[in-house]
Amino acid sequence: MIYRFRKIINNNNKILKNLSYLSILEITVLISPLITYPYLVRVLGSELYGFVIIAQVVVSYFSIFINFGFRSVSAKHIAIHRDDINKLSSIVSTVLWIRFFIWIISLCVYLIIIYNITICAEHYWLFLFSFGFTLNELIFPQFYFQGVEKMKFISIINITIKLIFIVMTFLLITQPTDYVFVPLLSTIGFLIGGSYSLYLIFYKEKLSFVLPQKSDVKELITDALPLFMTDVICTIKDKMNYILIGRFVGVDQVLVYDLGAKLTALLTKPTTILSMVLFPIMSRNRDIKVLSVVLCLLVVF
Repeated sequence: MIYRFRKIINNNNKILKNLSYLSILEITVLISPLITYPYLVRVLGSELYGFVIIAQVVVSYFSIFINFGFRSVSAKHIAIHRDDINKLSSIVSTVLWIRFFIWIISLCVYLIIIYNITICAEHYWLFLFSFGFTLNELIFPQFYFQGVEKMKFISIINITIKLIFIVMTFLLITQPTDYVFVPLLSTIGFLIGGSYSLYLIFYKEKLSFVLPQKSDVKELITDALPLFMTDVICTIKDKMNYILIGRFVGVDQVLVYDLGAKLTALLTKPTTILSMVLFPIMSRNRDIKVLSVVLCLLVVF
């Protein structure tokens, strides 16, 4: 039995490594808010930090549009064509071009909204800086690293972003008026992480940035549209509660709900990790047996 499990591990070493990297990442993602949460609540107060969370929720709707379901769909295409550098260049470039086009439109709409809605206008700089969260969708090509099964890069880049945010939070946010720096620090982290990931792709991985072909644009949009619609519905269902609580119960109560939502999300993390690791493999091989292999690995450890 021990020999059998050892053989399974040796034959699926990459799957085990990717599971390990993503597990470390998810642990970091879960711990980092617990480190800064009490400090930010104490320094900013419940109401101001509640506005910070509401601004992030509003921006999350725009992030869904900018992503447009490409994260999963593009990972599938990358996994299928992982040995064709020209096709990889075309896929990555097409996704980045489409995202940039959607991002420009989203930014214009967002500026109109925050300028004309009273509560947003009162915290204009907070909402403006919060739009920087969309940079994670715009310039961080997670789909590429997922498709080529290099989860190590996803983990290192995202953990670095989290660490930068934690350190800078304690250094720069020392009084209530600093609340606008919360999204700004995250924006800086996303900008650094996204820029470095693009450097890895176009210089280390030797991909080329090319103009998208109409056929490629049509193929990706058609393929991503069902996932995009699903993401929109799920986001509205999950995030609308924040806005309703802030509007009818109190902005300070948003903190309570947000903390509860983060704790509840713990239950779904194992499924999220498995899906990210298995998706490119099953997209390429279409072999359901891969799932049984991973379950055996989990049993061993």
